[in-house]
Amino acid sequence: FGPRFPMLFTTLLGNDVSTATQLKLVDLTLSPSFVEGFGGPKYGIAGLRQQLGIPQRPILLNMIKPCTGYGPEVGAAFFAESARGGTDVIKDDELLGNTSFSPMLDRVTAYTRAAEQVYQETGHRAAYCPNITDRPDKVVENALRAQELGAGMVMINAVATGLGVVQAVAEDPSFTLPILTHYAGAGSLTENLRAGISSPLLLGKLARLAGADVAMFGSVYSSYPLLREKYLRTAHFQTMPLFDLKPTMPSVGGGIHPVTAARIVEDIGLDVMLAVGGAIQGHPDGTAAGGRAMRLAIDAVVAGVPLEDKAQEHPELAKALELWGGD
Repeated sequence: FGPRFPMLFTTLLGNDVSTATQLKLVDLTLSPSFVEGFGGPKYGIAGLRQQLGIPQRPILLNMIKPCTGYGPEVGAAFFAESARGGTDVIKDDELLGNTSFSPMLDRVTAYTRAAEQVYQETGHRAAYCPNITDRPDKVVENALRAQELGAGMVMINAVATGLGVVQAVAEDPSFTLPILTHYAGAGSLTENLRAGISSPLLLGKLARLAGADVAMFGSVYSSYPLLREKYLRTAHFQTMPLFDLKPTMPSVGGGIHPVTAARIVEDIGLDVMLAVGGAIQGHPDGTAAGGRAMRLAIDAVVAGVPLEDKAQEHPELAKALELWGGD
């Protein structure tokens, strides 16, 4: 089937009605010649860090909340507040695509303008990552237009579009931005014990083959009953040596606040993008304070300082720990 995801999935997972075999695809051993057929991540971890200007610490990602239902100018105000808090990358929620009330290209224009305004105020520039998910024939066009208008990255709901669409964007010669893949809908393929595909293979190894510079997956610290082994193995598949393929940056989402962020760094290491929603927008003192609290928590983890000690000098972090500090 060659380096083509549609036929890979058809061959390995398809034809199940006629065979009636209850099997789950757990892993694939890949040959060098097969991997050579895929470009993989353009940037990888090192290139992404250079692009964002963040050499070592965990990267802070915020998905704007509320997640949908507002126009570009309202969203730009949400973006600006998150950027003022020091968030590194701000993205659309997976539920906000190219809608009638918020066309994706209008969002890119408004949000990048907000990013520039905050940069002029503070010296900190947050990268905007629009959700370009669409019909397969529209996604590459969306990627190129978002790039022209100043987006810093793009996000694709990779399970919904198919990994072949991610591959098409990644391998387009005119497209030069990092790609973030979202895992929305993955459970429908991965959670059946007797059929489907394992989450580490789908969200780890195959997302990397497709060209994801960053690939999101679920946290074990949320309410979802994800097995710890799957969570760790997904990060491992994204970063382990795999011939000449660059590593994908793991991005962990779901229930992330200062305490769980510290645990994720202990689990995975500094090369991680922490995907935070409610702990930023839901901070008692507002979105900017929520972003500062998360940045302070990241700084404490990198320095090996207990969060409680750091919080004694920073009320934003103290309030976050008070609200989310328990198990």
